[in-house]
Amino acid sequence: MRPVIFNLFKPRGQTSYDVLRVVKKTLPRDAKVGHFGTLDPFACGVLLVGAFGAARLNDYIHQLPKTYLAVGKLGVATASGDCTNPLLHEDTTPFLAELALWPREKLNTLLQEKFKGEYWQAPPMYSAAKFQGEPLHAWAKRGVNILKPPVARQIYALEILHYNFPWVCFRCTVSSGTYVRVLFTDMAQYLGTWGTLFALMREQIGPCTKDQALRVTADLTREQLMAAQLNPDQILPYPKVEVDATWQQKIQHGMPVPQEIMERFLKQHGPSVAAPASYLWPCYQQQLLGLTEKQENWWAPKIVWPLESPGTFN
Repeated sequence: MRPVIFNLFKPRGQTSYDVLRVVKKTLPRDAKVGHFGTLDPFACGVLLVGAFGAARLNDYIHQLPKTYLAVGKLGVATASGDCTNPLLHEDTTPFLAELALWPREKLNTLLQEKFKGEYWQAPPMYSAAKFQGEPLHAWAKRGVNILKPPVARQIYALEILHYNFPWVCFRCTVSSGTYVRVLFTDMAQYLGTWGTLFALMREQIGPCTKDQALRVTADLTREQLMAAQLNPDQILPYPKVEVDATWQQKIQHGMPVPQEIMERFLKQHGPSVAAPASYLWPCYQQQLLGLTEKQENWWAPKIVWPLESPGTFN
């Protein structure tokens, strides 16, 4: 079976692994399955799942921007930054009465000016980020709080959609690895109070949207899953280039393609892909062979898949 990716909708209240478990039951037993970026149990939305070798694209799919719709409450704080943990703090200062009168436009302007662009964020205590091979949430449950250094993220877009104090509804498009509950905590702190996220939906990863996503249920069938399968080049729209039989075999043995050879193949596709970006999908008889990366004088295979006849689930 060729590598495929599924755009699935994870329901609220389920873990990302709960969704994987359903997919694994649906696919053949030898199918290797993995997801591209976890979603917290209280969140819902797009969860991309790869099978039959597609999981090796994890590092590349993680580079795609992600869009979220979120609802947070100002003036309260929990250990995790979301509603899954008990309330730790409640702001009772007189400032909240003033904050309640601010118009949505004022919040929108202040938060966009502060947070759009480069944004430094440390992973929260309750997260899947790892320390010494264990997720931080496992350490936190044992009473050990691991503080990891902040990492540069990107906030591509941020908009306050509705504001009815203490509730804030906002949409953001962010780089991979950004925790939206931490972003809201930071937003609330910038406004002068605490903040906790109560609802979160991942609306989009790259070109994959929630409206296109297949809803995952316990009775998911192979036919439903088959109808939702996507090829890797539909998710990562790098240029495709057809190579000949000689270079098909060399690529599949991990040999880099000299730049002048690849340019010859590219010219056969016209000027639209004459100057591609950093990655190419080499193909043979319209089948993806893997992924190559542009280096100084050649294109180096980063991922290689075996050549097979297109198949279906058996």
